[in-house]
Formats: sequence, C-alpha cells, structure tokens
Amino acid sequence: MDCLEGMKQLEDNSIDLILTDPPYNIGKDFENEDLPKEEYLIWCEKWINECIRVLDVGGAFYITLGWQCVAEIKVIFNKFQDIRLKNWIIWYRQDGWKGDNGFAHSHEHILYFIKDGVPIFDLIDFGKHIKEKRLEAGYKTISVLMEKMGCYKKVKRSNGTEDYFSGAGWFESGKKQPSVSELIRLKELLDLDKKYQVESYFKKKEIDPKKFNVFFNKTDVCDDVWLTPKSEHKRLGHPTQKPEALFRRIIKVSSNEGNLVLDPFMGSGTTAFACKSLKRNFIGFEINKKFTDIIYKRMAQEVLI
Repeated sequence: MDCLEGMKQLEDNSIDLILTDPPYNIGKDFENEDLPKEEYLIWCEKWINECIRVLDVGGAFYITLGWQCVAEIKVIFNKFQDIRLKNWIIWYRQDGWKGDNGFAHSHEHILYFIKDGVPIFDLIDFGKHIKEKRLEAGYKTISVLMEKMGCYKKVKRSNGTEDYFSGAGWFESGKKQPSVSELIRLKELLDLDKKYQVESYFKKKEIDPKKFNVFFNKTDVCDDVWLTPKSEHKRLGHPTQKPEALFRRIIKVSSNEGNLVLDPFMGSGTTAFACKSLKRNFIGFEINKKFTDIIYKRMAQEVLI
C-alpha cells in the first residue's frame, strides 16, 4: 500500500516512534527513485506532513538519508513548528568505493526529531502576559504557580530554605522559552492568549506526562557519529537494505516494549523484523510487491534475540 493512502487511516498522535529509510531519489529500481528534484521534494513534504500528524506528542522520528538531498529535506522539516531536530547523526558504513575521482561515499545521515516543538514568540511580551494572567488567576507569587504546575523541583538556598528556582529561569523575566510541557500546563491553569497555545497538542483528551520530557533509553553509543554497525552485506533482494543492528539500536533508544512503531517505507522489512524481536508493535507500508514478498518471508522466520 502507498504510505500516503495508508497514513490517512491512522489517527492523530497515535504512533510512539517513526523509523524509516525512504527512497533517496538516486535512480534505484523502486518507486519515486528517479523523479525531478523539485517533484521529489514536493512528494517528501506530503509524507513528512502525515508522519508528523500521526506521531504522538513527545515521540521520536528517525529518517535515514544520503548526502544528495539531506539538506533540502531538513529545510522541509523547518516548516513544521511541532517538530524539532534533536540530533543529526552520521552513520559511517565503512563500505565506500575508493577511486581517483573523489572521496568515497562511506557514510549516511540519520536525522532524529522530537515532536515537542513550540512556537517562537517574543519572550518579553510572553513574560508580561504570564505575569498578568498569573495575578488574574489568583497566584500571588511565582512559587505558588510553579508548585501547581508540577513540572519543577525545589532547590536548596544558601540560607537553608528550599524554594523553586525562578529569576532568569522563569518566564516573567522575559528570557525563558517555554517547553511544550510548560506551555500545556500554563494553558490549563491560566487563560492564555490563543497565540501562546499549541493547538495540535490538544487533539487528544489526555497526554502522557512522561512524554513531556525527551524519552531516551541509554544504548551502546554515546555520541552522534556511529562507527558501527557496518553496512549490511547479507541483503535479501533490496538494494539499500539497512543492518538490523542499526535499527534495533534506534528502536531500543526511543521506545519501550509494547509501543507502536511506524515505517512508511518498509523495503525489506528491517524495521518490522527488529520490532518483532524487541516486542514492539509495528505498522508499515510498502508499495512494491517484490519487497512485500520479501517482508512476508522474513517475518515468517523465527526471531532469535
């Protein structure tokens, strides 16, 4: 099934993690791989828009890309205020062909986004607005409101007392940009002006408070340049098949058992196969029958962890 048609059937904010390896538009033998550049980018914006819509608040979105269009696709993501770039990861495949006409292409890009972006607005005006609405709502001090919000921990002061850290760390200073969790709680407690509300985050009746902070499980790497795993050499008939170890790392980092993972471009089914072994639920789309046959055969295999 085409991913644009398939994702229309998914509800807003219903996916915990998106992990996908889309066509790079470099002439490989599958759909949307040899389009004029402008047409390719228009198509990319359509499915990116759908991915962001279905991704849950606080969810992660990983997309693997070659050097050919990674900058242009990052610019497409800049159009969506709900999402922000967390890391630009370099995966060193260690399999580039060396020649006399230039440097070997031995790496790929993995863009890692989080759906917790907030609008950029004038912080001084926002600070004045918060003070006005705080007093209107009957919160006489900043500390009382911070206590009610439930997003902060008290700090011990030099005189031995404990209180919430405010000053430049609070919005009324005109220097602090709110996080999505803070903006949601402020909307719930104060009568904020509409321009300070993020409407797309309120389509669900409830939002998991754990999603207010970046969800991240520790893994075997600690920086954004990955020297492992090496490129997949035991391919199953797909020309750009990624190593299962690469996708297992990402799935373990940004999801838990029982979470729902989406791959709009399944290819040989690496995302689904890794999800099966890690006890994640998954949804995937693939338009090419040759590759769907590979997926069905692969998923029928026993998974050894």
